[in-house]
Amino acid sequence: MKFFLSLVSCLVLLVFLWWHYRLGMTRYFDVDEFAHLSWGFQMLSGRKPYIDFLFFFPPGFHLFLMPLFALGGGVMPIIAARLVQFIIFAVLVGVTMFLFWLMRRSWVAILAGVFLAFLPLPFDKFLEIRPDTLAILFAMLGMVFQILALKGVTLRGRVTPYQILAGFFYGISLLILPKVLPQVGVAMAVALCTKKFRSLLVGIAIPLALFGLWALPLGNLDQVIYSLTKLPVEANKISQTFIMMPDLFFYPNTTFYGAPGWAIGLLVNHAIWIIAIVVAAYRLVAPFLAGKSEIRISNQQNSKFEIRNSKQYQNSNVLNSKRFGHWNFDHLNLFRASDFVLRIYNYMLRASDLDNRSMVWSEFL
Repeated sequence: MKFFLSLVSCLVLLVFLWWHYRLGMTRYFDVDEFAHLSWGFQMLSGRKPYIDFLFFFPPGFHLFLMPLFALGGGVMPIIAARLVQFIIFAVLVGVTMFLFWLMRRSWVAILAGVFLAFLPLPFDKFLEIRPDTLAILFAMLGMVFQILALKGVTLRGRVTPYQILAGFFYGISLLILPKVLPQVGVAMAVALCTKKFRSLLVGIAIPLALFGLWALPLGNLDQVIYSLTKLPVEANKISQTFIMMPDLFFYPNTTFYGAPGWAIGLLVNHAIWIIAIVVAAYRLVAPFLAGKSEIRISNQQNSKFEIRNSKQYQNSNVLNSKRFGHWNFDHLNLFRASDFVLRIYNYMLRASDLDNRSMVWSEFL
């Protein structure tokens, strides 16, 4: 049954990817796509970004676009860029499925790729020549290596620098698009709580330091800082006039879904989001519920231990009262103190076992 479901899921995923490819090769081009291609070509021509032309992005994505202009002139770089965007998206789908499999070891990982290829909300952005998809891909790779580090996975028994690799990919994603900063911030917080912050920070610092060394010879560091901090905010104020509302795909949309009213695609879109919200809410509280369950079991075991000890003490007290009458009070205090220390030790032991076994930080990522 699992094999059949896996096969069907793979076929559905291939169909969705084929639709992505066909639409990416025929869909109209947004003005922002030409802007990114223009910036990449100007950098290839030897002009200094931030200094010789208006530029308010990190250069990572545009360095990635520069080799495409070697394919020829005319529309060739544009079509090639769309094809490269599809390849990046296909790799992102694969990394998403691998990340799910890494956490669950289940065939359901294929469905993660199916959902990502289907969701209408980010569909357009995945098609267009934008840095978003590439930045998310590197951020996901950083997450994969960080989870491998949290799980203590080794390669042939050797210590592997997974945390440094995770930080390196996080740093590259920041040099492609700073929008991934919240995800990188969460990853750094997790590394700080797991006492592996230094290795992750070293990995992040490597690409950022290389960018700093590249930016210094440009000749105007203040202009670079302004272009990467204040200028994007000022430029995005203009786009608010023509913004596409994020809830556009949650209403009947004949242009996108291909049918009027509540089409099948629209209903499936709603179902996926509702299920995702419910699962996310459950996954958020599951580690705390598991912790309470462990503590409750520990309390039951301790109560049984306490009752058993009290019975043993009562029996011993009856026997000893005849022999050591004036020592009863001291014996009772000694027993209470030792029982208190033992209970504290049991609680600490259970808490440490729960922390090591749950791996809640890898679930949180």
